[in-house]
Amino acid sequence: MVISLCGCGVNLPTEWVLREYFSDWQLDDPAEQPEIFPRVRDEIKERVEALIVKLSPKEGAI
Repeated sequence: MVISLCGCGVNLPTEWVLREYFSDWQLDDPAEQPEIFPRVRDEIKERVEALIVKLSPKEGAI
């Protein structure tokens, strides 16, 4: 699994991009705008929680 957070997916090795699960989240980079850090942090948290649900085994699945 590979997740690219700040839209740098175009610079990743091809073998990473071709993994079973790859997602380039295209998040804003708070390095130059510290005031957006809380929003970016919250967005990462929401996406990670959604990813856990998506990748978790479904109830009743074998």
